[in-house]
Amino acid sequence: MGSVKWVMSTARENMGKMVVGMLLSVLCVGFNVISPILYAQIIDDVIEGGQTDKLIPLCVGAIACAVLFVICTYTSQLLLEFGSQNTERELRKQLYAKLQKMDQNYYGANRTGDLMMKLTGDLDWVRHFTIFLIPQSITNFLTFLATLIIFLFYHWQLALMALIFTPFTVFLTVKVRRNMRPAHDRVRECVSQLNTLVQENISGNRVVKAFVREDYEIERFEEKNQAFRDASINTVRTWQRYAPILDGFSNCLTVVLLLFGGIFCINGSMTLGDLSLFLSLAWGLNGPMNMIGTVINDYQRFLASAEKIMTIYYAKPDIENPAHPYRPSAPKGDIEFRHVEYQYPSGSSPVLSDINLKAKAGQTIGIMGPTGCGKSTLVSLIPRFMD
Repeated sequence: MGSVKWVMSTARENMGKMVVGMLLSVLCVGFNVISPILYAQIIDDVIEGGQTDKLIPLCVGAIACAVLFVICTYTSQLLLEFGSQNTERELRKQLYAKLQKMDQNYYGANRTGDLMMKLTGDLDWVRHFTIFLIPQSITNFLTFLATLIIFLFYHWQLALMALIFTPFTVFLTVKVRRNMRPAHDRVRECVSQLNTLVQENISGNRVVKAFVREDYEIERFEEKNQAFRDASINTVRTWQRYAPILDGFSNCLTVVLLLFGGIFCINGSMTLGDLSLFLSLAWGLNGPMNMIGTVINDYQRFLASAEKIMTIYYAKPDIENPAHPYRPSAPKGDIEFRHVEYQYPSGSSPVLSDINLKAKAGQTIGIMGPTGCGKSTLVSLIPRFMD
């Protein structure tokens, strides 16, 4: 829930558009439910009952529901898209501004590909959460609830039979939630490693060619590429263990309604219009049951992405500018190190130890040594890229 609260807080400026869009989505649920009721009345009152005077009003009502449904759906999607896109843009701007304030230690501890993934693919899942997961969760719940109430009102015995697969669906849904989250985390980690490797090779292409390491880098890429492929296939396999069963439960619902609904019609306890209502509204139970797996699957992917983004959003630099920094009026160019020692946060021993150095203004000093001895680290300490 922490990730959801965080997303809602960042979407506060666009909440108005999104709320209106969701309310219109709720109206669409109403129009979808009303139409089958009108069709059932046409069968019972007009076709079976011979009340032809009701035909035109019922047809006009059905057409009105269809037109209003189209208008509300279009407006809802437009508002939700505007709200989600604006939220993603604003959040990306905030994250990029935060990265500009982070010190060198932060970039040393975080891979470039990982940071790129957070500002692109992970942010897109946050947008997907606002434009798809939230509206779908609300409309699916209301559709299921409205359909169940209508079923109970028209024929409670058949309604209870229609709910026979619900406990099994809930049980499988819980199992899906437990298994899909680790799978999505693994896929995301593999993508991050792959992005980092590609970025390093593109930016350091001349170094790779200078040391003739093309074959070695190709092998490294193939290893990461294969790991990503295996993780993706594992995610699909995990999902496919449950998806066919969930689809089977929802499809069996139609069979149950036809079988027992037909028996009730033969016995005279149910009209043909009522049976057509149940069959027309079967999607009201089928649809949400089918979408449960998809929503939970996408929700797990959203959680994995949101938690990664939050590590940037709430990160704090080790070196912060003071509220009232010292501004020298006539700075001199002398630089002096006195017994300086530095160790990287992830290191086990100091890179620099007991460094004493003094460079006067205008003086040129050469710092020499093998690769990794700390030359760049020493120079980076002067502008306080590291502390």
